Order: sequence, then C-alpha cells, then structure tokens
Amino acid sequence: MKYEIYYLNGAGKKLDFTQIPYLMETGDLLDFEWQYNSTTNHNSFGGKISDFTKSITSKTINMSVFAWSEAAYKTALNDLIDAIEYDLIRLKPGKLYLNGNYLRCYITAGKFEEWVSPIDFLNLELSITTEYPMWITEREWNFTPGAATVKNAKRYPGRYPYRYASGAASGIINQPSNSPAHFQLVMHGPVADPQCQIAGKTYGVVDTVLGDDEYVVIDSDKNTVTLFCSDGTTQNIYNKRTRGNSVFERLPSGVLDVHWAGGFLLSIVVFEERSVPRWNLSQSERTVMSLAR
Repeated sequence: MKYEIYYLNGAGKKLDFTQIPYLMETGDLLDFEWQYNSTTNHNSFGGKISDFTKSITSKTINMSVFAWSEAAYKTALNDLIDAIEYDLIRLKPGKLYLNGNYLRCYITAGKFEEWVSPIDFLNLELSITTEYPMWITEREWNFTPGAATVKNAKRYPGRYPYRYASGAASGIINQPSNSPAHFQLVMHGPVADPQCQIAGKTYGVVDTVLGDDEYVVIDSDKNTVTLFCSDGTTQNIYNKRTRGNSVFERLPSGVLDVHWAGGFLLSIVVFEERSVPRWNLSQSERTVMSLAR
C-alpha cells in the first residue's frame, strides 16, 4: 500500500517524508488512546466511567535522511530544521498529512543517529506533538446557482450588482463523523444577505451586500464571520451573523438537507475528525465489498 506522508509548515514549506532526502521507515502515527474520568463503586470493585477525553499527545516518526551529494544532504538537513522551527517560534502548528488526512501538530524534538559517517546518511527520530489529537479530513460540497430555478430574479443598481431571488434550491451533504462536526460555509456574490439552512438551522449574514468577486466565510472552529472584499481586504462581520440558532453550531451526523435561495454559489466544507484516518477503498475494492454483502 502506497502512502503519502508530508509535513506542511505555516509558510507553505513541504517536507515530503516518502521521497529522497527524507524517507520515513516507521512510526506510531496510527496509535491512539482515549483517557477517561471515573468513580469507584461503593464496594471498591470496579467503577463507573463518566466521560472520555483526549490530552496533548506525542507521536514518533523514524526516518532516514540522505542525498546523492554532500551539498544536497546539508541543504536537506538545514531545510528540515528551518521548516520545523518556523512553526515553533510562531506558536502556530503545522499540518502532518497522511493520505489526504491531516493532524495539526508541532515537530518538537529530533534525535540524530549515525550522523558521524563518511557517507551522506543519518537516521532521525522526530517527535510529533499535537494539542488536538484528531486526524481531520476535509469534505467539500459545491452548490452552483445553476442548480436552482430562480424566478423573478431582480437586479438593483449600485456599486455592486446583486440579486434578490425568490426561487429556492435544495441539496444534501453527508456528515460522516460519529459526533457533530466543524465546518466552513462560503457564500459568493453577487447577492444580498446570503443565508442557507442546513439540517433545519439557519446560517448566514444580514445587512451585507456582496459584489461579483466577494464572498463571506463562516468558520465554526475559529468562531469567525469574515467578508473577503474584491480589493483583497477582509472585514470582520461577526455582528452581522444571523441570530436565532448559533451560526457556529456544529453540524450533526448523517445526511443533511441544504436549502438556500439558489441565486448564488454556496460551498460547504465539513471537517471529519477521527482518532485514526479512514482507510479509503479503491473503486474496485468498493465493488467487491458491495457484492459480498
């Protein structure tokens, strides 16, 4: 089985751990553990678990570092430390990717072995530390204006043309996590006061007009509502969020209905979280499994 494993730091520097000069050999990236709180039974035998939690967790990657020239070897070692410490100094975690899933983490330690050698080769053990020990998979759904039948759409003159649409559109998304999931909701202009309903809850903004190249992002994890303007600037429009239910309320598990006016582009990114990344089946494997059931 082929794996894609790499670290991406905050500056966009990618360290590929499956290509020369960095070749991962083994590690405990898939190991997981839940801690629990409990009370002891009155008879001192057994007890009762009240809840499960996760704390800051460390993992290990063992790899070899080598290159075909001394200059390339030294450059690889320098690039490695520079990329790692960029995130540490700024106190912002990078992302460790495994086949499309990622873990927000820091690389907090390195142990070099066999580095005193006449050849350009050494063994390296890296310590990975994560504040949030869950692997995240981003699943995106895009709903285009063409998906809706918009009747009596009206344009109003002004600096930014926008549309009030009386038509409606609907679709579905799949939230596969066992627990409510964080999301990003992106609504593109031109439109005024864009809103949608997901699983019966309203998400959107009021008193906001979006131009052709503008869009609003609601981020449930960061608790932010941001307007991205056509001139490249951004605005915090947290106070223009719709009220009633919270626009940061996580999405429940299952197949969810989506309803919106239909006159604008709508994108929803669901962040699936798992202790271990989902093992993805190929099309042929899915076919075999469906026939076997």
